[in-house]
Amino acid sequence: CQMTFPGAPSVYYGDEVGMLGAKDPDCRRAFPWDEATWNVELRDYFKHCIALRKRYRALRDGEWQVVLAAGDVIAYLRAWGDEKLIVALNSGTATTVEIVVRDVLPEGARLQVEMGRHADYIVTDGALGNVFLPEREGVVLRLLTT
Repeated sequence: CQMTFPGAPSVYYGDEVGMLGAKDPDCRRAFPWDEATWNVELRDYFKHCIALRKRYRALRDGEWQVVLAAGDVIAYLRAWGDEKLIVALNSGTATTVEIVVRDVLPEGARLQVEMGRHADYIVTDGALGNVFLPEREGVVLRLLTT
C-alpha cells in the first residue's frame, strides 16, 4: 500500500525481514544482522514493491484519485502523463469487485498486471469487471499504450 500511495513510504527498520516486537520494553530490539534469522521471502517482497515504485513515476509523483471505496476494498488511480496505474487493495476476506474507471480510462483500454496473481484486464462498459482480490492482498494494473 505505502509504495503506491502519495508521499514518502516509511519502512520501520526490521519490518523488511520480519523482525518481531512485543509490548514495552520489548517493543523493538536491535536489528538481527544474522541473515539466517531473516524472512527472506518477505524481504524479497519489499524489494519488489520498492522496485515497482522506482519503475513508475506515477507511483512517486502522480495524480491520485479514488475510483472505488467499498467495505474492505479501495482502488485508486495513480497517473503521470500517459503513465496510468490502477491499484486495488483488499484488507478483508477474498472478494471479486467491479472497478468503474469510465472517468479515468478509455473504453477498450488494456491493463497488464504489474503486481498480483491475476489476469490482465480490458475496460468494458466503463469498468474493470471481475477483479479478484485474495484475502489481505492487492493488485497493481498498468495501462498499456498502443
